[in-house]
Amino acid sequence: MRVYHYGFFFYVSNFILQLTLIFLCSCNDNPQLGVEYIPFIGQKRDAIFQHFAYTEDNIHYDERLLNWKLTEPVSFKGFDFDVWLYFTQEKQEPLEADEFYGFLYQRRVETPTDEDYKIVKKLAEDLSRQYGAPNTEEMLPNHLKDVENILDIRDGKIEGAVETWIVPLTKEAEERLDPERFYLEARLKIVRLDQWKEGAIEISLEYCMTPTQEEMARRQSAY
Repeated sequence: MRVYHYGFFFYVSNFILQLTLIFLCSCNDNPQLGVEYIPFIGQKRDAIFQHFAYTEDNIHYDERLLNWKLTEPVSFKGFDFDVWLYFTQEKQEPLEADEFYGFLYQRRVETPTDEDYKIVKKLAEDLSRQYGAPNTEEMLPNHLKDVENILDIRDGKIEGAVETWIVPLTKEAEERLDPERFYLEARLKIVRLDQWKEGAIEISLEYCMTPTQEEMARRQSAY
């Protein structure tokens, strides 16, 4: 009987261990797109490449788009997204040349399923939970929050939808970039790509340094 108890205990322990390993493996799926890059806004490309161990084996420069793209996509909720990193080509106030100012997650699907549309809602929920209510310009058409059924995009009732959020910067980045002049914006967008293939869509989540309205007005008055 005692052997039976030990054997049963071993079986249960092994079962729990397997469940734990499955859970840990699932954590390789990004819990939220973008959090890993935000702390590096404003830093030099060499420092970022060193931190993430990026080499010519896992990232390449696109001569046409003038941006860097990871060789392999990242996974979010089981969906693959291409990753693009933005670095300044030259001195561009408030940054010097070759400094990090944004990044993009992009998913293009020729024949999307309903789940491809629903993942956009999931991304929007995660962003609102993290950064609060969207700050999308009211003049922009088709806010995600106003789309009653995301599948209306699939059915061609609307061409797409967009939403934006203000993303807090690190203290170091704020001190350098001056939040009264620049802020980090997250822009989530889904659009139909009928010009590529009828029924195709693109889902994109872009984080990018953006001038404030005051900064835009200052720049316009300088001309």
